Amino acid sequence: MTPAKIRAAVDRAVLLDRQIREQTEELKALKASLVQEAKSRPDELGESERGGGLVLTFGGDNGCIARVSLPAPTLKASIKGTGKPIEKIQTAAGRYFHELFVQAPNWCPVPRFRERASQLMDAKAARKLVRLCESNSAPRVSFETKEQSS
Repeated sequence: MTPAKIRAAVDRAVLLDRQIREQTEELKALKASLVQEAKSRPDELGESERGGGLVLTFGGDNGCIARVSLPAPTLKASIKGTGKPIEKIQTAAGRYFHELFVQAPNWCPVPRFRERASQLMDAKAARKLVRLCESNSAPRVSFETKEQSS
């Protein structure tokens, strides 16, 4: 490239970088507002087809859609073996603690933990225990764009 072409490429790259940064911030704000709007419409949320959570789809004037997914909480991968959290969990699990958790070196929920807790415990106690062992998942927004005719 000639020095003039290099300068032009740098100028264009910097301009694009600024535009991308600005548009990324705008997109982030728009996604946050769509998440808030979906959360404000609990009666319109439907169950996700992809393994739990809730979903709401908004349409645009041009046929495009935004799908807001509010995932179900995920189980924590492990729980520290000492301290208040494990003490609360041990109390909530009661006599089923050793059937629902394995220690390696932290306590980890057994496979099919939710199902197993529901089998062993009454519904209210099982729900409490499962909530203590979950972490919230971040909402996601995805878009589907309609092809525009030229």
